[in-house]
Amino acid sequence: MPSAVLVVEDEEEIRDPLIDLIQMAGFPTLVARNGREALEILKTAPAPGMILLDLMMPEMSGTEFLAAIQEHPEFQNIPVVIMTAWLKRMTEVPARANEVLPKPIDSGRLLELIRRYCGGSGGGGPDRRRPDNPPGTPRGRRDRPEPRDMGRRLLHRSRYNATVAVWSRAANVSRRSRAHFARAAR
Repeated sequence: MPSAVLVVEDEEEIRDPLIDLIQMAGFPTLVARNGREALEILKTAPAPGMILLDLMMPEMSGTEFLAAIQEHPEFQNIPVVIMTAWLKRMTEVPARANEVLPKPIDSGRLLELIRRYCGGSGGGGPDRRRPDNPPGTPRGRRDRPEPRDMGRRLLHRSRYNATVAVWSRAANVSRRSRAHFARAAR
């Protein structure tokens, strides 16, 4: 089974789609909203295969988190991938970072890095730990939303309305009905 990815991101609009992408690729995830929560997870949960870290966060920033894990020898071998919207403004990349991904995240590149650092091609069941649950609380496959619901949520967050068709036949009937009503209205 591949190693988990610790996602450290304070913005829910970015964090949730990342978690969905990583889990759909078959990798387990651990989730923290800031560096302080991430440190707590590192101290209590099995070591992740990789840390995906935002730099700009409340309470404890990504830079402060990197300094804090330097003090713990047991965390020094965990690869850290930084994600930032400020790549062009960065004067230097933190020495502890293995990779830097600019936002918006290139999902193909992210999955390539996860496969490299966490091993395997995924395929393990999801193990999603949300910040609102205490560390060590897994979310199983039964709690995971269906892919069509995840797509609808992603579209909704981007301010698009989405209607989910359960069967493709229902979608075709709906499309024909709209066309029929549009012609009848003329």
